[in-house]
Amino acid sequence: MNICEETVHLGIKYGNSMVYVETIEGPHAIGANASHFDLPIYASAIGRVVLAFLPQFELEDILNNITFESITPQTIKSKEQLLDEIQIIKENGFAVNNQEIEIGEICVAVPVFNNRNYPIASISVSGPAFRMTDERISFIAQQSIIVAKKLSLQLGSDSSLF
Repeated sequence: MNICEETVHLGIKYGNSMVYVETIEGPHAIGANASHFDLPIYASAIGRVVLAFLPQFELEDILNNITFESITPQTIKSKEQLLDEIQIIKENGFAVNNQEIEIGEICVAVPVFNNRNYPIASISVSGPAFRMTDERISFIAQQSIIVAKKLSLQLGSDSSLF
């Protein structure tokens, strides 16, 4: 993922949160290392991309137990907003967090699937808003999908999810 030259995270679901289990700082990283912080699953791209590909019963269980809190003015504030975003993620194959966790930071995330096509993790690429243009977001999303697909195939997933 160094082709993106931004910070890359690997995250896993832990209850209604996402936890970074690995972080690789990009050469132009700005800010503190965010390893191991819990992120609300509804407010982060790394979480929403996992939500989008969960089995329906598991998604519903999580949705029924979320308390939506505004972290920034852009943070999703309702179940309806989240469901709309999940539909977009399913169509695109990736999620974007546009300053919903931290003002000035944009994050693009893709799912990683296991041999049962279950989203066991997600990979995200984060960068400052001034560098994350629409074109750059598209490039990062496509590069991230390539990496996630390769990793998922190595874990036994089929390629129909990408």
